[in-house]
Amino acid sequence: MSPRDDNPSKNPSGDDLDDALLDCLAQIRRELQAASRGEELGDDGDGLVDAAASLDALVDRIVQDACAVEHADLDAIVDRCAKDLVHSAKAPISVRQSLMGRLPKVACKPDELAHAVRRALELCVGNTGHGGEIEIRTKNDGDNAVLELRSSGSGAHVVDRALTLRAFAATCGGRCKVETERTGTVRLTLAFPFATASR
Repeated sequence: MSPRDDNPSKNPSGDDLDDALLDCLAQIRRELQAASRGEELGDDGDGLVDAAASLDALVDRIVQDACAVEHADLDAIVDRCAKDLVHSAKAPISVRQSLMGRLPKVACKPDELAHAVRRALELCVGNTGHGGEIEIRTKNDGDNAVLELRSSGSGAHVVDRALTLRAFAATCGGRCKVETERTGTVRLTLAFPFATASR
C-alpha cells in the first residue's frame, strides 16, 4: 500500500470520497487510452503511477470506513437508549445506571445494537411496571463488553420474549442470558465480543 497523506484535504470522506475515486479512475482511463493510441505518457508515466497510488489509498480508506461502521460503542448506545426510555415511559420508573466508560467498541452494527438494547430495556420496563426500578450496568468481561439489566416485577414471560435477543446476540458472536428469581426480579445479560480493530 502507498503511504497515506496526512493532509485533511487529501483524505476525503462521504460524497467527497466518491468524487475523488471517480476522478482517480477517470485519470487512469485517460492515461491508458493515451497509451493504447501509442502516445507517450507524460513525465515518463508519472501520471499513471500517481493515479494508481491514489487509487490504492482511496480503496484502503473505503475499506477502513466500511469496517468502522460494523463497530459500535455499547456505553454510548446504552446511555442514549436509557434516556429515551425515561422520556417515553408511560408510567414513572426509576433508573440506576452505572456505565464503565472507555469500553472498546463491539463487533456489531450500531443500529442493530441499539435495537437490541432498546428491546432489552423494554422487556425490563414491561416487567417492572408502574413506579418500578431498573438497574443498568456495563462492564468489561475478558474479550466481551457486557450489559447487565435488573428489574423488579413479576418476571412473567420475560424469558420467552427474550428469544429474539438470544438469536441476535448469537449472530454477533455474543450471548444473551435471562434469569428470573422467585421474587419476580429479572436479570438480563447481553455480552458482545470486542471488535479487534478497536482495541
